[in-house]
Amino acid sequence: MDASSRLHEEREFFDRQYGEQNRTHIERFYAIATRPYLENMDELAKLAAGRSVLEYGCGDTPDLGIMLAEAGGRVRAFDLSPVAVERARAKAADAGAEIDFQVMNGEQLEYGDSEFDIVCGHGVIHHLDLTKAFPEIARVLKPDGVASFVEPWGHNPVINWYRNRTDDFRTTDEHPLVRSDVELARRSFRGVEAEHSNLMTLPAIPLTMTKRYGEGSRVFGRALSALEKVDDFVCSRSRALGNMGWTVRVVLRQPI
Repeated sequence: MDASSRLHEEREFFDRQYGEQNRTHIERFYAIATRPYLENMDELAKLAAGRSVLEYGCGDTPDLGIMLAEAGGRVRAFDLSPVAVERARAKAADAGAEIDFQVMNGEQLEYGDSEFDIVCGHGVIHHLDLTKAFPEIARVLKPDGVASFVEPWGHNPVINWYRNRTDDFRTTDEHPLVRSDVELARRSFRGVEAEHSNLMTLPAIPLTMTKRYGEGSRVFGRALSALEKVDDFVCSRSRALGNMGWTVRVVLRQPI
C-alpha cells in the first residue's frame, strides 16, 4: 500500500471510530494500563510552564494537551482525523484551555524547525512510518527539548495473539513498538530511553469485565494498586520480563 492510500485508510478509520464513538467496548481493558500515561502527563506538566508544547496526534480527547495548557504551556495539537480535531477543539474549549488545533499528517509536519520545547503523545506513533516520523519530531524539537510518548509494546506473545484476533479494533498498518523501533530512534536522537510497564497488571483484566468489581470499584482499585507495585519491582529489575510488558514510555532528547 502506498503512503497516500495508507494515510487515507487511517483517516477514514479514525473518522469512523470517533464519529460513531464505538470504542467503548474495548476501552475498559485499558483501565489496567493507565498509570504510565498519567505519570507521563505529570512529568511533562512539571516542565510545561512558559514552554512551547506540541501534542502529537491528539485524537478526540486531548487530555494531555489540556493538562499541559493548564500547567502554563503554550500548546498546539494536531491529528490526521478532521473528526477528531473537531471534537478535541470542542473539549478543549469546554475545559477553558487555549490550544491551537490543526489537521495534519504526523509524518510531514507543517511546523518550523526547532519550534517546540516539548513534543508528546499517547498511543500515536505506533500508527506511523517511524522512518519518517522520528526525523520530523527531531526537526521540530529544540536542541534542549524533550519528546515523550507512551505506546503499546510488541514483544509479549500472549498480547500479540490477542491483537492478531481483534483486527477490527485497529488499522491494518499500525504496529506496537518493538526493540528495532527504539534503535531506529537513535538515528534521530542522541538520547533515547525506553521504560516498560504493565506486565504484572495484566491479571486485573478479568475484573474490568464485571460491573461489580470493574473500574471504579474498591476491589479493582486495591487489586490494581497491589499489582502496580509488583509491576514496578519486576520491570525495573528484569529487562527480559519488562520486555514482556504491554506499554512502553519512550523519551527522546538531543535531536541530531
